[in-house]
Amino acid sequence: MHAFSLGYRSWCITRALGRNPLLRWTDRIEACVIVFAILVALAATPVCAAAGVGVYRSHARLYEEQSRARHSVTATVVETGPRPHQPHSTSITVLAMWLVAADGARGGEVQVAHTGWMSRDRAVNAGDHIDIWVDDAGAPVAPPTPPSQAGLDAVGFGAGIWLVATLGTTAAVGMVRSPLNRIRRVQWERDIKGFSDGQRSNRPH
Repeated sequence: MHAFSLGYRSWCITRALGRNPLLRWTDRIEACVIVFAILVALAATPVCAAAGVGVYRSHARLYEEQSRARHSVTATVVETGPRPHQPHSTSITVLAMWLVAADGARGGEVQVAHTGWMSRDRAVNAGDHIDIWVDDAGAPVAPPTPPSQAGLDAVGFGAGIWLVATLGTTAAVGMVRSPLNRIRRVQWERDIKGFSDGQRSNRPH
């Protein structure tokens, strides 16, 4: 694949800058546009990599802050709500109570009870213990995002930018090639017609 890419690039450069008398001006313009698109795609690679590094650093800090500000506690189911009407659904709404150390309390000596309705993905009964995630204020929150997600976010963001740039240059090449192909067809028809007329004029009578 790498050898093919280098060969195709060299072929385009030869068409754009070569002195072949058979090359028309339309061929040279098309080759120049293709070379420009290849250069844009190559230049976009380090830019996308730098953008991905920036996303990785910012998301890594965000996920690290989440892991410090969120922690798991054990809650007790106080009451279960009605089951949803969706078929094949196992989720259930429950009223749970949990204890969180009060602000400023030393060693968690003073604890404050919190209650709230939440959804569970499995059936539970009153009195069961469940694990939930809460923030520093004791409010229920989603589990913290694992730090490894920062790498996936960075790769996805960088690849997305590169893909958009590549698709944009590909579309630009297609927009340029379309009128050039029409001009070439007109030139070919004119040359074929001129060749045919020349053959008829050179025939012996």
